[in-house]
Amino acid sequence: MTTITRDEWLAEFERVLKSHALGDEGLSVAEISASTGVSCKTVCLRLNKIRHRLIVGSKFALRLDGRPTYIPCYQIKPEA
Repeated sequence: MTTITRDEWLAEFERVLKSHALGDEGLSVAEISASTGVSCKTVCLRLNKIRHRLIVGSKFALRLDGRPTYIPCYQIKPEA
C-alpha cells in the first residue's frame, strides 16, 4: 500500500472537488472513493483526519431499493 501525507491527500481531495460540477452539496464518500481510486473505508479515515477543514452537508440520493434518502457529503472550508 502506498503511503501519502495528509497534505497530499488534501490536495487530491481539493482537485477532485474542483473537477466535479458542484452546487452547495459537495461529494459523498462513494464519489470521492471512485474519483481517487481508494476504498470508502480509507476515504472515511482520511476525512476524519481533516475534519477541522470540512463542511458537512447532505444531498438527495436513491437507495438500492429505489427509495429516496439523504446522504452526507463533504466540502473543504476555504482557507482564511
